[in-house]
Amino acid sequence: MGKNIAIIGAGLAGLNCAKHLEQLTDAKIDLYEKNQAVGGRIQTDEVDGFLLDHGFQVFLSKYPEAMKTFDYGKLNLYPFTAGAHINGRYVGDPTREPGSLGSTLLAPIGTMKDKLLILKMRFNPPRPKQNQTARELLHEYGFSEKIIKNFFQPFFSGVFLNRELENSAEFFIFLYQLFSADYATLPKKGMQELPQNLAAQLKRTNIHRSTAITINDSTTMTLPNGEVKTYDHIISAHPPKSTEFYSVTTDYFWADDHSPHHFDSAALALFTETKLINHIAPLSIANPHYAPEGKLLLSVNSLTEASTEEISAELTTLYPGISFNFLKRYVITEALPKMKPYIREKNSAISCGDFMETPSINGALVSGRKTAEHIAQL
Repeated sequence: MGKNIAIIGAGLAGLNCAKHLEQLTDAKIDLYEKNQAVGGRIQTDEVDGFLLDHGFQVFLSKYPEAMKTFDYGKLNLYPFTAGAHINGRYVGDPTREPGSLGSTLLAPIGTMKDKLLILKMRFNPPRPKQNQTARELLHEYGFSEKIIKNFFQPFFSGVFLNRELENSAEFFIFLYQLFSADYATLPKKGMQELPQNLAAQLKRTNIHRSTAITINDSTTMTLPNGEVKTYDHIISAHPPKSTEFYSVTTDYFWADDHSPHHFDSAALALFTETKLINHIAPLSIANPHYAPEGKLLLSVNSLTEASTEEISAELTTLYPGISFNFLKRYVITEALPKMKPYIREKNSAISCGDFMETPSINGALVSGRKTAEHIAQL
């Protein structure tokens, strides 16, 4: 007779854990989610015909674990442009956009040596040292502080959610190579399509929505009505309370799409001299389904606690002549976990989540699979 297994948390880690448990065992699986929608930190709202993800997020379709996980035949992905506007000047990837070679070489973001090193690192990445940060690796590889300030810091601060580039060098190289070979994308109906795609693959898992669970120990838990349930294994697929997070604020603005000279491609806009805004993403140019026809939807991201009025004022300064309309703000206090060694407490539930691997979609999926493989061997 198969085991009874409970998974607490229907984010990507919990969903992928359930998927692999179905493949590896004959267990009866209950997946509990405190919210109505699956997805954990990946959610999408529809507001006045606009699709608003909970914080700016993108999907790298060549994430190794994602390629083994999602049903790509049911995902319609829309790519951003490979390059970026840095302080209003376009810097592209000449290997994928030959026409951007001239503007990229002339862009005052760094020295000629820096630009050659960017290309070299794509095909001959350095081997990170143990406990080395991304910033330390860049300096050691020979990059100038100018290119770090004007390119790596504004771009990867939107990925890492910190300006110091204090994340691990190994994770940085992993992402750098992915961004060099892949496009950041948005699913047709928003980022929440990803967890929905995974949930649709589950055949034997009973998903209990809007059910907040209290985990007592490794085998017992309490339901909202006070009932205590016992399982052979309980998996906690969400970060423990001791986890520290990076935060981000995302403000959504829309405008009538009548200024193509400002937003003429689906490229991120990065800034080095702004006080508040970290980067701007023209979502509806990348994916027209994110906005009603004739409307431009922008995701404006900051790592500060500035007011929406302050963000709006800086946005207007950056793009004078455009009338921006504020739509909604998301303050994501638990956006990405700060990576620290995870220590499991005695007699506690088994854990899985991106906080155990890398703070990313790929990390969450990997952790879910590894946890299922571990359970299957018990």
